[in-house]
Amino acid sequence: MRMEQPLRQSTGVNLSEKFRQLAQRAQGLTEATLRHEFVQSLREFVLQATGYDPLPQLEEQITLPAEFGAVLRGRSDARLGCLVCEIKTPEHPLDDAVAQCRSYLDGYRQQGIFARGVAYNGVELALISETGAEIWRGRAEEGASLLEAWLLLLALKIVDPQHLVLLLGFPSALARTFIADLLYAFRKHERLGFVEEAFKVWQAVYGAAANLTDEAVNALRQRAERFSPPISVRNQDEALQFVFVLETYLSVLLRLFVARLAVQQRLVGQSTLRDLLHPFGSRPTERLRQLATLVPLLSSVFEDDPFLWLCDVAEADSTFADRFDAHLDNLARILDELDLVGVSYDFLRRFYQHFFDPPIRRALGEFYTDESIVNDVLEAAGFDGTIDGVLVDITCGSGTFLVVAIRKLIERERQRARPMPDAALLRFITDRVVGVDLHPFAVAMARVNYLLALGDLLSHRTLQAIGRLHIPVYWADSLARLVVNQQNRLGEDLTETVKIPALGEFTLPHHHKVDWERLFDALKEALPQRGIADPERVWERLKQRLGEDIALQFETTLRQLAKQWAERHNQNRDSRWLPLIRNMLAVERLRGLCQLVVGNPPWVRIHNLEPSLRDRVYNDYAFCRTAGWQRGAELAGITTGFARQIDYAVAFIERGLELLKAGGVLALVVTSKIQQALYASALREHFVNRCQILRLVDFSLYEQPLFFEATNYPLVFAVRKERPDAKQKTMVTLVNRIGRLWTYELPQSELPLFADDPQSPWLMASPEAIAAFRRMQEGNPLLGEIEALRPRRGVLTDANRLFIVRRVEPSDDPNEVVVEMESGELVRVERSLLRPLLRGENIQAWRFEVQEWILWTHDDVTGEVLRDLPPKAKDYFQRHRKALENRSGYRSRLPIWALFSVNPAKLGDKVAWQELTDKMDAVFVPAKHEGKLLVPLHTTYLLPVPNEEVGLAIEAWFNSLPVRCYLSAYAERARGSYFRHFAWVVACLPLPRPILRLWEGKKRDLRLVRRMIEISERMHENPDRPDAAKLEEELAYIAAQLYELGDEDFEALKRYWEFIQVQRSP
Repeated sequence: MRMEQPLRQSTGVNLSEKFRQLAQRAQGLTEATLRHEFVQSLREFVLQATGYDPLPQLEEQITLPAEFGAVLRGRSDARLGCLVCEIKTPEHPLDDAVAQCRSYLDGYRQQGIFARGVAYNGVELALISETGAEIWRGRAEEGASLLEAWLLLLALKIVDPQHLVLLLGFPSALARTFIADLLYAFRKHERLGFVEEAFKVWQAVYGAAANLTDEAVNALRQRAERFSPPISVRNQDEALQFVFVLETYLSVLLRLFVARLAVQQRLVGQSTLRDLLHPFGSRPTERLRQLATLVPLLSSVFEDDPFLWLCDVAEADSTFADRFDAHLDNLARILDELDLVGVSYDFLRRFYQHFFDPPIRRALGEFYTDESIVNDVLEAAGFDGTIDGVLVDITCGSGTFLVVAIRKLIERERQRARPMPDAALLRFITDRVVGVDLHPFAVAMARVNYLLALGDLLSHRTLQAIGRLHIPVYWADSLARLVVNQQNRLGEDLTETVKIPALGEFTLPHHHKVDWERLFDALKEALPQRGIADPERVWERLKQRLGEDIALQFETTLRQLAKQWAERHNQNRDSRWLPLIRNMLAVERLRGLCQLVVGNPPWVRIHNLEPSLRDRVYNDYAFCRTAGWQRGAELAGITTGFARQIDYAVAFIERGLELLKAGGVLALVVTSKIQQALYASALREHFVNRCQILRLVDFSLYEQPLFFEATNYPLVFAVRKERPDAKQKTMVTLVNRIGRLWTYELPQSELPLFADDPQSPWLMASPEAIAAFRRMQEGNPLLGEIEALRPRRGVLTDANRLFIVRRVEPSDDPNEVVVEMESGELVRVERSLLRPLLRGENIQAWRFEVQEWILWTHDDVTGEVLRDLPPKAKDYFQRHRKALENRSGYRSRLPIWALFSVNPAKLGDKVAWQELTDKMDAVFVPAKHEGKLLVPLHTTYLLPVPNEEVGLAIEAWFNSLPVRCYLSAYAERARGSYFRHFAWVVACLPLPRPILRLWEGKKRDLRLVRRMIEISERMHENPDRPDAAKLEEELAYIAAQLYELGDEDFEALKRYWEFIQVQRSP
């Protein structure tokens, strides 16, 4: 079945007659109506003449150049491909439309779009060339024939990504029918050998590249329901199938993009993509699989991947073969209208970004890193377009880092007095700029972008000079290491094992002993083209091709390998996965050789990874295996298990260091949490002790667009793989909430919070502020070192909806009340169980509010769980037994109503604060509120105090400027420019000796502390009092005196505080 749509020589649309009729009615039409009818006439003509809808772009915004460098914005009435229309009503002179049209053509020209124009006023028509020259003017019906010729030439030209999305994206019937057919074919043939394995391999690597959240599943379901007939996406499994099919469609498009580029650059004999894909007597689906052979100069771009499964389906099912052939033929027709020679990398990026809704893009994995942050990383690395060794991005995604690096290399070379010839430059780039990614779709995008970045280096003459072009973007797991199994008596490696997700393990001769390229080629040749493979015959053929010496030395290993692949062949699981093994070797060969490792590794918490991948990361990477800052955990009284909730990026940092040669530079953009998080302790220790930290750019307080329609708070860092000396300096840039920069140089040894502990969090503050912090630490114990003063977290219910009470109403029994639970359930329970509840979000400096209650099932004094409850409360909890027993902290020996993390220290007087705030805001909280025990929820952090006097003193100390500065310098940052005041963060705070003496019950040298208590009492009375600012300023001076800070120290802290606390303008 073929969907031929040949050009028609005659049409049912006569533009001359249409314009004549329109002129008779034009005086009575509004401009909007006249515009609609004129553009619709042009659209109908093109559709009738070609069979394709030109899809006019209406009221498209265009930037117009103006005098003195000013910029104006306008909207063209319509654009059909490369033909811009400006329409006025008859009362306007045609010159007005002509002038407006010329300005739009100029604006498009600034964007690299060379269009022609048509100006129309209901009666007259003017045709305008690309340069703005008026080609023809007169009555509209008389110019219709020339306009028809222009329409056939220009209306179907693809000039921007949005237009291509309309033709090949979800808005187009072509894309929807192709995607629907792919999904139907997959679901019908998912047990077909290669199809089943392709999906399993894709699924194994997909989990490491993207997270299919409920939001993403819903977005995919909504998109699928718009198909006709609707596509079923009822659950996560069906959503995964839909994503796989979407990526298959896009992967096919990418292959055809490259093939179209090859046609345009005359790298093949055919003059159109359609001729290349669909010559007489062959099928497009077969040719799609053969593109590496058909376009030998670009064969590396067409490496086998999981998305060629549709070719296997076509081979097994003639119905789908016919349908796929028709779809490919139609895609080729459209892409033949695309000028890829002049297309930039940005074109493909924008096409991808407009192809999907944002939630679906997140489901597929977002691959396009914003170029501004890429430039920041390369600048931090010191890369200016000159390089002696290899630059590699081991998580290259769509290849943004590679593209920018290639541009800089080309630009730098062409600025030289005697630049190298194009062929030499092309070899230079492809030898030195390398990408790796685990996701096959990302790799396909990166290869196409790599080609586009090479630009005019891809001329036919240049490629003929160098022969086959190798694009060094590898589909491989950059974290996978080759495992050496055996050594000979001389200590030489003999065999090694490769593990491929969903495919299993393969033992091979060590790559230093046997050339794997030769081995894989020999293995493919040893397998029969069709029929059953006999393992012994495959071994004999393999032995013959490799030679007697290799066969004798590695007979056991190679026999097993021949058997493995013969069995795969017999299960219709062929040798197309060999590139995955070969690519792993390509990555391994980079070890210790790279000059620059750059990139943006995945931002994924380890617990979101697939379990086997998570285990491998922990087992193979020391930064992950030994994660968890022990000292910080001990100070907070927590285990390092919590501290080991690492970010996936940590493993890529360790791998990047392995690939560097001595003196090489690792420069990445990562989550800024590695500066402070407990899980990054081993990484920080390695950086401080064994690397030269060249550059830190901290965006943790400033939203930075890493991706299209996504903001993050990243860190850009650059480290050299070379031990630091005592004089090593680090250039640090802090970016505050309004984007203002503070750049300074700091001794590398001064980065850790504790100078004697390189694992400790980094102080992101000016050198002068850090000097003040060091003085605060001198001679003062840390809060966490005094067990009774160790910060804690409040009570945990693990099922708030069953314990927290929103509303209380009296009942007809004074001992019972009717309560509305957080779940919305109305319950009648005994009044004796109600206690006021303190949430973290109800705490501010100097004040707190009680807005809810809790069903308290523990003793007020000891905190022990009650073994029995009054009947109505007991009955309520029994009704929810299953949910209560399913709580993660529940143990069967406990009553089902037990709460967690309850102890007497949390039930007495305390100083409390909430975790997530823009600064430390603390308040003294008495044990009881309105005569009843006040229960702190787990969103409340607290420090137990023996009495109100100590509580008021510590409250004032916590709310002082020196303490707020100190905590803000190393507390973890969160979205919205907030700080996380975890227990371990506050536990690292040095306690001034006078406050410690007060806590110990001693009376001497407490003058300053007494004044702090007085200020605390006044602020408690009214935090909004007129002299509040004056009192807090006095408090800051007192705290500085307690720490024995000098005037310079205090001024440094004030400058630092003003910088990080500056507010955005409304």
